[in-house]
Amino acid sequence: MASEEQPIDAQPQRSPIRVLVTGGTGYIGQHLLQRLSGDGACVVGYTYSRQPLPHLDSVVPSFQMDLTNAATVEAALREFGPEVIVHCAAKSSPKDCETSEEEAVAAVNCPVCLVDAAASLASPPLLIFLSTDQVFSGKEAPYAEESPVGPVNQYGKSKLAFENLLLARYPCHVILRTSNVLGPPAPFTGATKFFQWLEDQLQSDSAVTLFHDEVRSFVHVVDVLETISSLLSRWHSTDEFTVGVLQAGCTFHLGGSASFSRLGLAEALVEAKGYPTTMPDGSSKLIPVARAELSEKMGYESPLDISMDSSKLEAFLGFFLRSALEAAH
Repeated sequence: MASEEQPIDAQPQRSPIRVLVTGGTGYIGQHLLQRLSGDGACVVGYTYSRQPLPHLDSVVPSFQMDLTNAATVEAALREFGPEVIVHCAAKSSPKDCETSEEEAVAAVNCPVCLVDAAASLASPPLLIFLSTDQVFSGKEAPYAEESPVGPVNQYGKSKLAFENLLLARYPCHVILRTSNVLGPPAPFTGATKFFQWLEDQLQSDSAVTLFHDEVRSFVHVVDVLETISSLLSRWHSTDEFTVGVLQAGCTFHLGGSASFSRLGLAEALVEAKGYPTTMPDGSSKLIPVARAELSEKMGYESPLDISMDSSKLEAFLGFFLRSALEAAH
């Protein structure tokens, strides 16, 4: 039997892209796995340091990986064979980074062995690195990608070190400097973020003390996922120019369209949802405090205003990032 004729402009169907998410048990990692595991365009796997995610291990391949142990990193990459690595794994608590040995923080947040293992593969994958706005000093906001860096704590310094490592040794990368991420609880473990804590406090009978001078471009996790998904689509496309741009290395800021202090975020949430603004005795429910007043208690220095300009990413992807509150509704 003769085969059916194909249209002249028909494109061969592309096989699903293989995506490995490091730190898949973290907040962004879980949301990303939920999104990509239901996407027929991807074959997704993830790494974990202690325990795999409940109810997901039989569906999504997982690999126990220690970023301080090169053998476990090499084994995970060689077994899965990723075309893209989304690197979420990190020691992400600034306080923990400040109280740990500097070398120990660097070993996790600036894993040379991950770059070496990726470079050793027959086809080195695109490495999407979730960095941080804390690479900046907080003194000259708003920040563009080309703005001078100057981290004030070990967390920011360790993230910047990995950015510099990629720039020096692994050109096929995308650095996403993310701001504080808000969103619903993590889908597999139920882990919460600042947003849930804040809503609980606003609905409670207690006053809440919040920084009025620490400003961030809070971003909703939905926009983080949309950004990563769009980058995956572009990497898997037949557009040689776009693929060439990614192969040469890119740095983008990933923050919401509006910046808030924690106090400002609470005030906006009160206005949007009608939460009470006063206590039963008539006093204000929201109590402003300067970051410097609690610096010793917090245990680490934090940049004040690290608002970011994300217009470069919006132009590249072709869509607008929303404010974290807008995305939440």
